[in-house]
Amino acid sequence: MWESEVSVDIQAPVEQVYRRLRDFTRHSDFSDGLARVDQTTIGPVAVGSRFRAEETVPGKYVSYSEITALEEPRLIAWKAWVEGVMRTEWEFRLFPAADGTHLVQVSRWQPAGPIGFLMLNLHRKRNAPRENQRAVDRIKSVLETEAGAALAGVAK
Repeated sequence: MWESEVSVDIQAPVEQVYRRLRDFTRHSDFSDGLARVDQTTIGPVAVGSRFRAEETVPGKYVSYSEITALEEPRLIAWKAWVEGVMRTEWEFRLFPAADGTHLVQVSRWQPAGPIGFLMLNLHRKRNAPRENQRAVDRIKSVLETEAGAALAGVAK
């Protein structure tokens, strides 16, 4: 299994960051490779909730995911897969910081077949760290903008 880890500091409260990242249907706001995410299980988001994602990187395909941990406000974890191609484990680890939140994103990649082996070794190992860093940088930008708008609304 191959692992990538990236991080960023966000000037927003850890509880706000956690709430926003817990909404899987909005993860496409942050990731260049996600076109759409839909919840496929009924009810509130909880451990065991499942999702279907339309992805665009490294090409167009559908993946599935299931939440494996929700420990408010410090951990969100899920597993994702493309049958016969790839299995991944993802984590958002959140830590209170002086100016808000220190966010760490961990991804662990395991091929589930020959196509996955090629994809991991020819594309993901080279590109995933950069793609993941862009995603956490976008999380920072979106959440700091939202936090600023919330503060401006309070100041009125």
